Amino acid sequence: MFRKKKIALLGLMLESNSFAPVTGRDDFLSRLYVAGIEMAEELRKDESKIPAEMHSFCATMDISVEWEAAPILIGLVEAGGPIDH
Repeated sequence: MFRKKKIALLGLMLESNSFAPVTGRDDFLSRLYVAGIEMAEELRKDESKIPAEMHSFCATMDISVEWEAAPILIGLVEAGGPIDH
């Protein structure tokens, strides 16, 4: 029996260095932080805030294999320090 591949979609984009202030959740919220259902809805929009790399990955998967997206989280923030847990 053939089953669709279930692929997690997850990405955190941050340029960081140890001399900058710590980057926290609020920093991501001010730029881009979407998870789960909200991420799936954002991926379907024509004018999406999600980076093109994620859209390109999904489009390539669509033409390559039968798959099911499992949107976890995508976050994007300006350059800063290490990410706070």
